[in-house]
Amino acid sequence: YTATTNTSTTGRGKDFEKKMEGRLVIVLPEAQINFIESSEPAQLKIKFDGSEMVLTKKGVDHELRLRDPRAKSNSFKANEAKRLVEVLGPSIPVEVHLDEGQVRLTQWSKDVLLDIQKGKVFAKNCKTSLAVQLKRGEILVSDHQGRLVVDSYAGNVLIRNLNGNLDLDNFSVESNLEKSKGRFDIHQTTGAVKVTQSAGNLQFDIGRATMNSTLFSGRVEGQSQEGAVSISMTSNSEVNVRAQMGRVTIQTVPGVA
Repeated sequence: YTATTNTSTTGRGKDFEKKMEGRLVIVLPEAQINFIESSEPAQLKIKFDGSEMVLTKKGVDHELRLRDPRAKSNSFKANEAKRLVEVLGPSIPVEVHLDEGQVRLTQWSKDVLLDIQKGKVFAKNCKTSLAVQLKRGEILVSDHQGRLVVDSYAGNVLIRNLNGNLDLDNFSVESNLEKSKGRFDIHQTTGAVKVTQSAGNLQFDIGRATMNSTLFSGRVEGQSQEGAVSISMTSNSEVNVRAQMGRVTIQTVPGVA
């Protein structure tokens, strides 16, 4: 390692620079984590509070955990302080496990797995396979290239300008897909699904949720148990929708190919 004191923090912070061959695994009860791909520094730099967190090597992987595993996340809420981890440099595969917190990814290009009980995920301009497991919170993915997998119990999901395949399973709340291209497989039990100005192959399976697709170009196939389905399509598109109880409305937009 090349380790130096991080003078931008309280003096307890540490900067670690290292060329990594395996994954970076972060396991914390509560944190705000930022991943930024950059050509500088040449090696991956990890900033964190060295007094309470420790980075260890396990095989080819590196793991960041609390130095004292008995530390409680609520002890930081009283002081309105948050654990901050910053990862800057060349992308490597990463895996994050949080009880609560926020993860932000910018221009990351290696595989990412996020497992968060409660919190927020922001990903922008990434070119990778991104998998997000979220129990409660928000997910915003924009300008993404590659496969995207979202598994959420109660999340507000917004995906813009996706170029790739999507596997989305959201039990409740709302899922939005805008201006995207690819194969989209969407499952939702309650809440609402909205697909706007997108193209490719759309498959959906909804329970009591509503499904609203506007100006879709391509093939739409799906089924609904009780939720209402409304689809407007371009003239060269195909549709096959089955419903048990929900109302289905399908229309072709005149003059739009």
